[in-house]
Amino acid sequence: MRHRWIPKRVGLRYINRIAVPDGTPPEDWLALKLEAPSMLHSTWAFHLRQTWANIEGDEDLSASINLAKVAIDDPRYSEGHQGILLDIDVFNLWVRNAPALSAVPEWFQRAHPAENRIFEGCITDNLRNLFERMP
Repeated sequence: MRHRWIPKRVGLRYINRIAVPDGTPPEDWLALKLEAPSMLHSTWAFHLRQTWANIEGDEDLSASINLAKVAIDDPRYSEGHQGILLDIDVFNLWVRNAPALSAVPEWFQRAHPAENRIFEGCITDNLRNLFERMP
């Protein structure tokens, strides 16, 4: 008897580690807002995770975004900078939206542009300009 593989979850994940100048608020670089009460100052750490059931234009795709302050391991970028993790996962939230095994390559062909749109929607023009100046 042949076993038939039926995917339950298919996902495409990009983990972006970004170095931005120390002392600048995350909202200078990211469109996702981490809004704290006004009496709190000098963010020491942050971690935010949100999941959305649908992506506009690809209603069967879902997305999770993980946003966190992280250490910068590369000494070329660590001095004077803080690290931000922008972790984007595009996937099928419900098993019924999982593609058939034969359709997985096509699923990735759709998921990759969706992930790119999410990334572009998460970053500000300040961060785009910073990317252009980085070696």
